[in-house]
Amino acid sequence: MIIEAWNSEINVELAKIYMDEKDKDSANIYFNKAIECYTKIIDKKLKMERPYYIGRDYYNLACVYCQMENKTDALKYLDLSLQKDYKEFEHINIDKDLDFIRNTSEFKALIEKYSKTK
Repeated sequence: MIIEAWNSEINVELAKIYMDEKDKDSANIYFNKAIECYTKIIDKKLKMERPYYIGRDYYNLACVYCQMENKTDALKYLDLSLQKDYKEFEHINIDKDLDFIRNTSEFKALIEKYSKTK
């Protein structure tokens, strides 16, 4: 699982470099590789008796989907992360990776819903 974690982070960083270079096609290749890694991590954790930090993994997927400008999946995985007790609202509210959805009514509704259940 450690290798998948490192690979996901490396792929996200490569994707960001390509985004900075305005090469969205290449960026999406690496974002998709990161999604594969995060999905593999989540699948492995779900098979554990007590999966740890799975909310953070869902959050990372939300960030990747945001950077790919995929609003539907970004909101889906943000919701899952909050359901799984990722309640780092200070970070969520300033994380630039979520800028794509931050001003949507759906994002605001999720934050309001889950911040009440801290």
